[in-house]
This record gives sequence, C-alpha cells and structure tokens, in this order.
Amino acid sequence: MFGKGKTSDGSGTATKRKRYWSVMLVGEHGRVIPFKHFKGLVIAVAVALLLSQLAAVVLGIAYFQKHRAAQEFEGELTDLRRQIGTLRNEKDILLAKLVIEQGPEAAADVHADVAEETSAAEGEEEAETTAAEGEDQAETNVAAKAEAAPEPSPSPAPEPSPSPQPTPRVRWQADVRRFEVNYTPGAQVLEAVFRIYNVSQPRQMLSGDIVLVYRKKDDPTVPPLAVPNVTLRGGRPNPGGGQEFRINNYRTMRFRAPGQSAPITYDTVTVYVFEEEGTLLLNRDYDVDIPYDPPAPPPPEPAPDPEPSAEAVPPASPGPAGNDDDQAPAGEMPTPSGAELDNAAVEGTQQPETQQVEATMEGDGSENGAEAVFDH
Repeated sequence: MFGKGKTSDGSGTATKRKRYWSVMLVGEHGRVIPFKHFKGLVIAVAVALLLSQLAAVVLGIAYFQKHRAAQEFEGELTDLRRQIGTLRNEKDILLAKLVIEQGPEAAADVHADVAEETSAAEGEEEAETTAAEGEDQAETNVAAKAEAAPEPSPSPAPEPSPSPQPTPRVRWQADVRRFEVNYTPGAQVLEAVFRIYNVSQPRQMLSGDIVLVYRKKDDPTVPPLAVPNVTLRGGRPNPGGGQEFRINNYRTMRFRAPGQSAPITYDTVTVYVFEEEGTLLLNRDYDVDIPYDPPAPPPPEPAPDPEPSAEAVPPASPGPAGNDDDQAPAGEMPTPSGAELDNAAVEGTQQPETQQVEATMEGDGSENGAEAVFDH
C-alpha cells in the first residue's frame, strides 16, 4: 500500500504539507508495517542499472577498437610477408650476380649469414604472432563474459591446438674449394685433393657421391679417365657409382688414380657431385698442369778401337833356305807367310763382334739406371 503523509504542529492547526513516499504492509488485524526511504532505494537501484549499462557500453567500444586494431595488424602482417617474399626473390637474384662477379666462395659465405639472420627473424615473427593471437583471444573472452546474461554461461570451447608447421623444402647445394692435382712419378699415382662444402638452405645433412673425370680438351682420341672407375655415357658418369660422402659442413676428399705413367696427357678434370637421389648438384672444370721432366739420356756407347786392316801381300818366290837374298833388307817389314795372313784375318774378324756386345750391355745398363733415377 502506497500512501502520502502530512504533518501538523501541536496546536492542531494544519500547516504546510510535506510529501513523502512510503510502503506499508497491512495485516488482517489492522497491523501496519511501514517501509521508510522507499524512494531512495528505487533511485539506488536505477542508478546501479544505469551504471551497469554504461560499463557494458564502454567495454563494447573497447572490444570493437581492439578488434579493429587486430585486423589492422593482420593486414600489416600480410603485407610484410608479401614484402619478405619479394626480398627473398631479390636476394636470390643478387646472389646469382655475386656468383657471376666474385665466384661461388663469396656467395656461399653471404648465403650462410643471410640464412642465419632469416631463421632468427622468422622465429621472432612466429613468437610475436602467437602472442598477439593469445592476447586477442583473451580480450574476446572477457568481452563475451561482460555482455553475457546473468545466468551462468557455458564454458568456452577449448582452443584448437596449432597445426604443425610444414617442413620447409631444402635447397640442396654443394661447393668445391681448394682443388689441387698432384702427381708422384715414383709411384705413378695421380692424386686430386679438395674440400667439398655443404651450402644447402636450410642447413641439413647432405649425402651423395662424387666422380672425377680427366680429359684432354684438344684431343678427343685420348680416352677419358674416371675416378672411381664408373661407366661414362656421353662423357658423363652415372650417379650412384662414385665416392660416397655424408657431410654437415665440409670434408676433405682425396681421389687417387694409380698406374698413370708420365707424361700425363690430361689437361682438364671435371668434378661431378650428385645428390643421394641422383640429382646433379655441381659440374665444374679445373685445369691440370703436371710438369714433365724427361729422363736423362743414357751415356754414349764407347766406340771400338780401330784394328789394323790386313792388306794382301803378294807371296815371295820360294828360295833356298838360308839364302841371304831371300831375307828382307834392313829397315823393311818382313813379309808374312800365307798361314800368318789367314790367322790375322780371322783375328781381325772376331774382335769387333766382341766389342759390339759389350757396348750393347753397357747401353742397357745405362738406360735402366736412368729410368730408375726418373722413377724415384
């Protein structure tokens, strides 16, 4: 029951009325229970409702602003990713120009540094993206709870677990540095020593095989030499039959070809590097310059001593023994008889043959001695 009350002074004279609101409960026996300050209670409830509505409006505005900022950040992130792709393409072009101008060694060093910086930047970008998504999700949950009805709202669905990032495709690359070719005359071994570097992006273990092919450019009739010995088709080895390797950074390789007698006719060696699946990673030519010192010539054969030639002398007329007329005069050579002439002819014929055999043996010994010195 609502009622209006009025006041009066003690003399019973009505004075100015003062209105107020009150709530009274009347029982069956006429008992009245008044509730004072009803108007203040109504005003307090109205103010509380108004303040709650204002708070909801403020939170809604803040939510929409945050959502708009998140959309702007997402657009900027998309633009930055597009710029990253453009910069990567430009980087590949610049690296190609660097290889052409300064060689593969400088490009490999630059490529390794850029790869490290790129991986670090990508890690930071992923961390920032994850943090921004978590913050946006938290703000969304808070706004949803503020706008929800008083009855208990259902628990939010669990966030889906992030799908694993796909493994980036590896660009397999290899490089050969410090290439040298040496020859050991004594062992007749042709040896190539070099370093093979793994310059794949991103850096992973590189497996494959290597084949060296020696050639002579200007003379196609000289058969090529493959180390290790593999089948060549069109002058190119088949993958899978070379010297296998497995490297993470770099490794020193040695290729020996025994049984190569001097002089070495090859002037070019080609290095073929194949990936484990058979893809050709590197095909590079190097010059081969093996100096050749011919062996010392054998000493000249000694000339045989000249022998006096036997001249035919007419036989002297036989005379009686002891005749002084038959003897040669003093100061003249005695005339040999026929038997003496035959013996002298036989001796003159045999002596040169014996000297020729000795000279041939000496010549063989000198030649063998010179060859041994050259091989050593």
